[in-house]
Amino acid sequence: MNTIQIKDSIEQLNRTIHQFKKNNDLRLDEIETKGGIDPLLEEKVDKANAAISTIEQQIKNFMIVAARPGASSDRIDDTVTSKAFEKYLRFGDFSELKSKAMSVGSDSDGGYAVPEQLDSNLENFLYAANVMRRLASVVKATTSDYKIAVNTGGLAAGWVGETDSRPNTATPQIEEITPPTGELYANPAASGWMIDDAGFNLESWLMTEIQNKFSSMEGGAFISGSGVKQPKGILRYSSTTAEDDTRPFGTLKHLEAASATSFTADEIITFFYDLASVYRGQSAFVANSKTVAFLRKLKDSNGQYLWQQSLSADQPAMLLGQRLEIDENMPNIAAEAVPVMFGNFAQGYRIIDRTPLRVLRDEFTLKPFVQFYSTKRVSGIVHDSKAIRLLKMKA
Repeated sequence: MNTIQIKDSIEQLNRTIHQFKKNNDLRLDEIETKGGIDPLLEEKVDKANAAISTIEQQIKNFMIVAARPGASSDRIDDTVTSKAFEKYLRFGDFSELKSKAMSVGSDSDGGYAVPEQLDSNLENFLYAANVMRRLASVVKATTSDYKIAVNTGGLAAGWVGETDSRPNTATPQIEEITPPTGELYANPAASGWMIDDAGFNLESWLMTEIQNKFSSMEGGAFISGSGVKQPKGILRYSSTTAEDDTRPFGTLKHLEAASATSFTADEIITFFYDLASVYRGQSAFVANSKTVAFLRKLKDSNGQYLWQQSLSADQPAMLLGQRLEIDENMPNIAAEAVPVMFGNFAQGYRIIDRTPLRVLRDEFTLKPFVQFYSTKRVSGIVHDSKAIRLLKMKA
């Protein structure tokens, strides 16, 4: 990681935030005193706001690059397994591979599991690049029929004295739910000349190609995936305005803004406190860059900004004291859209990695190129619908 670049970006960010707040304060004063805004002042605020988003993304990109394979070393560990895997990638020779990962049938159908370090590199990159992987709970499944046991009826309890009898409580309603699963795939191709070049880092190139594709596909699925041959995204679940103790399991709660095109600081504060306090301790806001730019302008009744700058390069900015994550897969502010989510996503959403990364070498389909068909099975599901809130715009 280039620490000088990060340091320079943070200093630039601090200057830009200072200028943004100065101009935005003037903008809010004009709205209050004159009922309107000087277009030139509005332009200054918007430019500074956009610059903040750009610089924050630059810092985030530095952190993502640091998670790529090759950031700390050029090649994977010099082990028997890694040498055997490289031999398979370059020459198609799988005779030395010890660890197979077949989907069905034979080795040629299923491909081979990448060495553990490369699979770990992929996990680290996806964690850095994917908001929901950082916020949700992530588990590895050891069976193909992974299920989650959930209590859909609540747990009854009561108080008794030391010698009092213990009456029976209502029986919990336990159900098993099966997370929707899909298989991510990428099929990068390299020329024979590239592969024959001993100086070409084939492992690093392949992992970078896979990471770019997988991170984009996963990110969208965890937010809005249909649940058919892919994870079910949070925004695909039904939602109502009903309270936690009256909604059916699997139905989220949304709060509706008074406008279809904007929301107020008071609405964001109400949105924040609507989540039960037991969940708020490890909660986070999620929105895209355009919505975050709108949130930066909001002040509470005491004149304090709801948005606060991040205290370190590897942490996001804050909103009402909770982390504010930028996920470009979230919708823009528009009628009936859900531009902001808030919740304890570790409690509310679960990601299940079902298989390690597999690679199948194919030198015949796209001659003279060699393709590397790469697959990974992933599930995603809401398993506690009380832990997540949606801010929905008016129709």
